[in-house]
Amino acid sequence: MTQDYIRDKVRQLINKYDSRNPIDIIREENIIMKYFPYETKLLGMYAVIDDIRFLFLNGNIDDFTTRMVLAHELGHDQLHRSLASISNLKEYEMFHVKDEIEYQANLFAAELLLDDSEVYELAKNGYSDIEIASLLGVDVNMLLFKIRIMFSDKPNIYNINNPEPNFLLSLRENNFKNDYCC
Repeated sequence: MTQDYIRDKVRQLINKYDSRNPIDIIREENIIMKYFPYETKLLGMYAVIDDIRFLFLNGNIDDFTTRMVLAHELGHDQLHRSLASISNLKEYEMFHVKDEIEYQANLFAAELLLDDSEVYELAKNGYSDIEIASLLGVDVNMLLFKIRIMFSDKPNIYNINNPEPNFLLSLRENNFKNDYCC
C-alpha cells in the first residue's frame, strides 16, 4: 500500500464528510465505538465482529491522546478492515513502526489530523517541530509522520527525524500517572 493511496483515501473521507475530526467520521461511517469494560493498558483496538465494525477505546486516556488513537484506529478500519475480520481481535502494539500495518495506520492518522497547508505555513514562519505539534494538538512524532508524507519525494533535501516508533506508549504511561494532558 503506497503513501499516495493512503493520502487519497484520507482525502476522500475528508471531502465526503467535510471534516478531519475522527469522531465525526467514525459516527458517519457507522463504526460502533465502545470503551474497554475493564482496566487495560491498551489505548485502542479495531475489530470486525460478525460483520459489525467496532472501535474499542481506553476511557482512562486524555483528549490529546484520544484524538490520535481514534485517527489511528480509523486508519485500520479504512485500510485493514479485511485483516481485522480475519485476525479476530488480534492486538497490534500501537505505533510500532516496524509493523507495516501499524506504520500505515500512523500515516493515515497523520494525514487525517494535519492539514498540509497549516503545517507548511507554521514551518515557513519559523516554528520548530515541537511548536508546530503543540499548536496543532498532536505529538511531535505524529507531525514527523506527516512531514515524511509531505516531503516523501524529496527525502534528501530536508533533515527529517524518524518518528519515535512507540511514542504513544510514553503518553499512555503519563495518562495512568496523571489526570491531566501531557
